[in-house]
Amino acid sequence: VIRNHDTTTHTVAIEVYRDDERILEKTVTVDRKSGGIDRVSEITPTVPNSPATYQLRWHVDDNATTYEAKLYPWGDSTCTQYELRIEEDGSGILKAASPRCEERSETKDG
Repeated sequence: VIRNHDTTTHTVAIEVYRDDERILEKTVTVDRKSGGIDRVSEITPTVPNSPATYQLRWHVDDNATTYEAKLYPWGDSTCTQYELRIEEDGSGILKAASPRCEERSETKDG
């Protein structure tokens, strides 16, 4: 899940690697936050159930900095949802992981 917490629309380039082999490369545009509502886009790669090492690489807009993070399963869950959050300064940080993959709604600031 990519959550835009900024009031500016951003483009995010994502790469997902499985055991050092790129299995997904995608660029998405995430609309700006509006009326206190974060905007959400999601990317769902199809991956086999066999154990592997996963890595996420991303950059926001035309920023030359590429960020990387290793992705780990959540306990014994068959699905782990990660949230990449675009902060108010336009930076993208890996914010959270959850085994509740069915929860993909827009959220309002509290």
